[in-house]
Amino acid sequence: MKKIKIIIFAALFLTLLVCMLFYTRPMTLAQLCSGVDITECVSVSGYFFLAPSVEDSRFEIYKDDERFSQIVELFETQKFRRSLVNLLPQGTKTHLTKDGDFKWEIMFEINDVKYPDGSVVSGTLIGVSNFFGVLEVRFNGDEWHCNTNDKKEWLSDVMSLISYP
Repeated sequence: MKKIKIIIFAALFLTLLVCMLFYTRPMTLAQLCSGVDITECVSVSGYFFLAPSVEDSRFEIYKDDERFSQIVELFETQKFRRSLVNLLPQGTKTHLTKDGDFKWEIMFEINDVKYPDGSVVSGTLIGVSNFFGVLEVRFNGDEWHCNTNDKKEWLSDVMSLISYP
């Protein structure tokens, strides 16, 4: 009887571990966002904040801007891992800023995306935000806290492209 309990516990533990590894596996935005291809976007817009500033700055970048392809490439090739934090209730976010801290939000406008059910949608379909180091991806009503390789450097690379005058 004791061996059966151990086997059941081990099987449950292994199942839970496999589910956690599957949920947090690295994925591109296309994999995370049901096959929506950000290389098809027509514009990238949003805002950024760099302390000690007191206001957010807006930006809008179109295909004719040299930064456009660089931004799209940064997001197309990056792999995101959903955090297990997503499984818990979320509260408000606060951050005590110091000089050099930054946040940004980027929205990808994509036209004529065909979903598997046959519907076609256009608009701001994917959003990615950095709240002072906390990375979130939004798509189709879902929002995921994510991690990524070389996160600090990658977040800075994005910031330097969108905040370029």
